[in-house]
Amino acid sequence: MPLVANDRVDLAVLGACDMVHLGQTDQCPEQVRGLAKKLPFGLSTHTPQQLATALAASPAYVAYGPVFPTESKAGADPVVGLDGLAEASRLVRAAGGTLVAIGGITLERAPAVALLADMGAVIADLLPAPSLEGAAALAYVTRRAVALHEALSAPLPVPPVERRSAPQEVQR
Repeated sequence: MPLVANDRVDLAVLGACDMVHLGQTDQCPEQVRGLAKKLPFGLSTHTPQQLATALAASPAYVAYGPVFPTESKAGADPVVGLDGLAEASRLVRAAGGTLVAIGGITLERAPAVALLADMGAVIADLLPAPSLEGAAALAYVTRRAVALHEALSAPLPVPPVERRSAPQEVQR
């Protein structure tokens, strides 16, 4: 499992992280390459224009969203919805990239996200209730993480194969 530093190229380098994640107000890809030429990076995007700009920089992945309303980030960008994620998925796949869905992803929403994105980033749906503490809180987070991982890793549904009967011989 890769270790990804958020927002800080300097700490990613000092901590020997596998990659760094950058938001729209963080350092740009050219700065990352200037500080650490071989350090892979991911970019958060929230609009088709930001996504196109990010893809042109050849990141290890692009994050897109928020797909759903989220309370874990103050001043979140407008919700893109599943339709917006589907368009991002089309663009990222055409570019041969990797797409991470962000924003408001829950266990209930994960199957729909899994159809469109390669990964999903989750915060709030992993948090235990304030009444849970210690081992109970850890057990909750662990169970929830396993369930989310399974839901986000679900294989794409296979369309039913139309069965055809064998061709009949024509009698002459």
